[in-house]
Amino acid sequence: MVGPADDHIPVIDLKEGQRLEVEADAVLDVGREHAKHQGGVAVAYRHLQRVDVVGDREEFADEEPQILRGVIEEAEAEHAAGDAENGDLVPAEAFDNDLTRRYPGKEVEAHDVDNAFVFSVETDGSFSVDELVVRAVGTLDDRAAELKEAIQL
Repeated sequence: MVGPADDHIPVIDLKEGQRLEVEADAVLDVGREHAKHQGGVAVAYRHLQRVDVVGDREEFADEEPQILRGVIEEAEAEHAAGDAENGDLVPAEAFDNDLTRRYPGKEVEAHDVDNAFVFSVETDGSFSVDELVVRAVGTLDDRAAELKEAIQL
């Protein structure tokens, strides 16, 4: 990437007769770090969430939708509409992203599950989703090892 040596120096257009001296370091490599060699088109994540039933909804309470996106880990299967069991992962689309449809007549609270994430991965077809994730984890492992080695005292 070309950029100024000092962030406080603006990049400007040169006028006629002016010249620019460039200093750069070249690295011999195969170029696989470039974005055009990466198969992930769209990769996103969010926290896995668990829903707890905290009581019954009041009889005449307004049934306002409780919208939730992503995936939930089922922890209240006995109160849920549907056939999931405790511990199952249930996409929010299965209940139209509305917890009042999943747990009719119940008062619920959603909480993030510690250290648990749900990834959404779309590829350009050059890799399968599984292969892309395995390669990404390998790359992260390699970079972490390289960083660890670089900061050794």
